[in-house]
Amino acid sequence: MIKSIQKVFDILKLFKTYHALGLTEISKKLCIPKTTVFNILSSLEEIAIIQKNSENKYFLGVECFQLGNLVASHWVLREEAEPFMRKLWEWTHETINLTVLDNDELLYINSIESPQRLRFQSLIGVRAPLYCTGVGKAIMAFLPESKIDEIIKIKGLKKFTSNTITDPERLKEELKLTRVRGYAVDNMEIEEGVRCIAAPIRNHNGVVFASISISGPQQRILDEEIPSLAEIVKATANDISKSLKNKILES
Repeated sequence: MIKSIQKVFDILKLFKTYHALGLTEISKKLCIPKTTVFNILSSLEEIAIIQKNSENKYFLGVECFQLGNLVASHWVLREEAEPFMRKLWEWTHETINLTVLDNDELLYINSIESPQRLRFQSLIGVRAPLYCTGVGKAIMAFLPESKIDEIIKIKGLKKFTSNTITDPERLKEELKLTRVRGYAVDNMEIEEGVRCIAAPIRNHNGVVFASISISGPQQRILDEEIPSLAEIVKATANDISKSLKNKILES
C-alpha cells in the first residue's frame, strides 16, 4: 500500500515541472510500467485529480486546483493572523487557537499554548465538530439555516459532556445568540473543565470561514469575565478580517 501511494505521489510531483505529460513519458521518467501508470492515472482521473486533453496528455485536474487554493488560503490566514494571535496571547496568557471550516468540520491550523502549568494543549491538524466547540459555533452561527440543518442531520449531535447541547432547537437558539452578540462560548461542552471564547473571522468578501479563540480552565475563565474577554477576542477577529481584506486589495 505504501509503495502504491509513493507511486501516486511521484506521478503528481512530475506536474510541478511539466504542465502536461503523456502515458509513455510518465512511465519512462519514473521507470514505472505503463500498465501501472495507466491504472493510477485512470483512478486519479475518476476523482478529478488528473485530467486528460484531446492529445491524450495528462495534467493536474480541477480538484488539485481547489485543494491547492485551500492550502494557500490556510497559509495566508496563518501568516496574517500570527501577530494578532501573539498579541491576544500576551493579553490573556491563555491558549489561542485558529481554526477554519473544512468539509463541515472544524480544522485547527494554528495555536499558541498558554505558558501556565494548567493549560489547554495545542490541537494543530486536529478536526473537531462544529456544534460543541466555541470556534465551531462561531463559524456555524453564520452558515445558512439549510446548511445548519444538513450538518445536524449528517454529523449528529453526539454528547461529549453533561454540558453538550444535543437538542437541535436549543443549538439553533445558541447559534442565534452567537450571531447577535458576535462571539461563541464553549462552556465545557466538548471537554470537562475547559472553557473557550471564540469569534468569527471573515474573508475579503465578508463571509465567515474561520475563527479564533482563547481556551483555558474554568478556574481562570470565570463567568463574570467572559463578556470582557469576548470583546478582546472579537476585536482580534475583526483585526484579522481587516488584514485579510487589505492583503487582497493590495495584491
